[in-house]
Amino acid sequence: MEIYPIPRGMNRLADLTRLTDAEKNALIQALWSRIDELEAENQTLKGRLAELEAQQAKTSRNSSKPPSSDGWNKPKLISQRRCGERPVGGQVGHAGYRLVPVAVADRTIRHRVEHCAHCQSDLALVAVEALECRQVFDLPTIQLEVTEHQAECKVCPRCGQRNRGEFPPEVTQSAPYGPGVQALIVYLNRYQLIPYDRLAELFADVFGQPLSVGTLVNTNHLCHDRLAPVAAVIHRR
Repeated sequence: MEIYPIPRGMNRLADLTRLTDAEKNALIQALWSRIDELEAENQTLKGRLAELEAQQAKTSRNSSKPPSSDGWNKPKLISQRRCGERPVGGQVGHAGYRLVPVAVADRTIRHRVEHCAHCQSDLALVAVEALECRQVFDLPTIQLEVTEHQAECKVCPRCGQRNRGEFPPEVTQSAPYGPGVQALIVYLNRYQLIPYDRLAELFADVFGQPLSVGTLVNTNHLCHDRLAPVAAVIHRR
């Protein structure tokens, strides 16, 4: 269909009775084209609006956005449990765990009653009627235990040979760390993945014994060498 040009000055609706058939056809065609343009623009705006709304609705809970990007619009945490459905705390049938007093404690502290709380009478010589016991489970003071090994030195009176007692195989220096410390170093570093610097700080804070990073590295190498035969057997099997 041929599109006729819009007559000059038709920026508003003209008196259709004064238009020729050709001018009416051109006007209708122009209006029809404008409608198509407006509908295309409307679809573009709808798509952009939907995109912005979807972007605005994204949070750290429904997308890969970090929680810091939520700003003040953090979603309120709502419990999925209905009110009164289950009581708070341990549920019925749950196998709970609590400390059970032992038969013989490692240490006993007696809290004596010296005076009556009511009349302040002296109760030092009054017989004890009963004992109410409570037990506290705690760690003892943690510190390194130093064991001194003394090797005797003797001179044979018959041949003059100087003899010395044998030290244990692990006592190779004048002041080495024992197998307990070495095992703890390897366990914390290799299994619990505590870095060397933090492990040295831990020994200084907990045991009052600072360790150098070189000592920690050498301890790991020593453990590796000692376990090499066992690892070889496991590998073969």
